[in-house]
Amino acid sequence: MRARDSDRSDACGVLDASLADGQLTQAEHDARVASAMHAVTMQDLHGLLDDLQIQPGDAPLRLPAQPTGGRGWLLLAAVVVATVLVVTVSVRSCSGGSSSGSNAANYLSLSGLQTLVRAAQDHFGTATVDQLVVYPTYAVFQRADPAAPRRSLSYYFNGDWKDPTNAGTRDPRTVPIDLARANLPTWAGLIEGAGESLNLSQIDTIYFIVDSSGKFGALSVHASNELGESGYLSADLDGKFAAVYPFDPAK
Repeated sequence: MRARDSDRSDACGVLDASLADGQLTQAEHDARVASAMHAVTMQDLHGLLDDLQIQPGDAPLRLPAQPTGGRGWLLLAAVVVATVLVVTVSVRSCSGGSSSGSNAANYLSLSGLQTLVRAAQDHFGTATVDQLVVYPTYAVFQRADPAAPRRSLSYYFNGDWKDPTNAGTRDPRTVPIDLARANLPTWAGLIEGAGESLNLSQIDTIYFIVDSSGKFGALSVHASNELGESGYLSADLDGKFAAVYPFDPAK
């Protein structure tokens, strides 16, 4: 069964909670978050969460397991960790930590996006990525392993680079996206205007994904709130809308 965007987001919340209560190390959390954002099927998500303890007080979301596993139903918690973003809304991230005040990082802003591109160029010698997942206070870059093109590595960045972790098998035919070619001001505008574009009365959780697979175009912005409202939009490198899926109050 195919995973939905909401399933990936909920899985990320469980990973946050598991980092916070000591079930996962930071490196394990980073690698699993990157894999969750790239998950195609429910089985992919089960593999990332099956060994974790879910808190009994968490509001459960039932996700159907693969019938071949005989596992029945897996309870997932829609958990988010509060983080204050330096914009006009309160934003939550998958970082498992929090920050506040005028000195908090904001990688969802134009200056933050520019910082990420420069950091990639300085660290890798190029700004090409297979996937980039960005939250207000950190980002995860996914790239081919230089020593093994069929393996993908995840690189966690929050102002400093962490040691890369194995992100699984990579299709060697993957064509990376060059972030240096992106229209970053337009991307920042799409993120800032997500509430209006997605018909959200408020935003509590927001992140975006740059993915070279073409699944979401080049960029997809995902946003939701505590009221159960959520939506996402996708755009190309120039920031031109590819699709918009706003919150529908009738559903």
